[in-house]
Amino acid sequence: MEKSKRSEKQEKLEMGHKHKKHEWTEERSERFIKSVENRIGKRYTSFIKKINSFMKRYDFNENGKIADIGCGPGFLLFELKKVVPNTEIIGVDSSELMINTAIKKAKEQRIYNFEFKKGYAENIPIEENNVDLATCFNSLHDFNDWKQSIREVFRILGKNGIFILHDRSGVYPKWKFISVIFRIGIRNAIRYYKTRRSWLDPNLVETIMIETGFQILSLEKKEHYIIVGRK
Repeated sequence: MEKSKRSEKQEKLEMGHKHKKHEWTEERSERFIKSVENRIGKRYTSFIKKINSFMKRYDFNENGKIADIGCGPGFLLFELKKVVPNTEIIGVDSSELMINTAIKKAKEQRIYNFEFKKGYAENIPIEENNVDLATCFNSLHDFNDWKQSIREVFRILGKNGIFILHDRSGVYPKWKFISVIFRIGIRNAIRYYKTRRSWLDPNLVETIMIETGFQILSLEKKEHYIIVGRK
């Protein structure tokens, strides 16, 4: 019965996401994959260090299970595998091209104990109480219903499971974006800033996480914010 209900929900989501905020066309997906692959270190290194420190601080089971929601081509999970090689990794993304790329890259890098699933964050295709650690990197603001996505992450986490969320702050002072121009150039900065209207207030995200049932362990608020919650 539960499986049937989730299947119906998935069908509705697929219909609703025809006009989603973040539509991955084949051309856009390939361009994104190439750009990320060329700067994996710059994009993920600092966040991986944060995740590693949180895992040590909160006694993460290195034989546990990690899920990345909105995983794209899987690069974050592959970098995490270098830190905790014995974990099982699960990637979830709404783009079939992204999932196929992730599977291909995992095989190329001889990464084992992995699974990539096509699905939406609002209806994550993972059983409840099944994950020890969930991550979401710069994707929450792109989900059609980010509040439901948080509730879904809570559902799939096991007891004392950890959720580590990284995203762009919608309340970061505008004048501070001058530093972004120096870092990535004015053209890229303008493109980057144009997406700002969809970014979220980390305080609101924290409130929704608490209402969902998360215990907030850490909240860092800068240009990008990081929230850590425990089920």
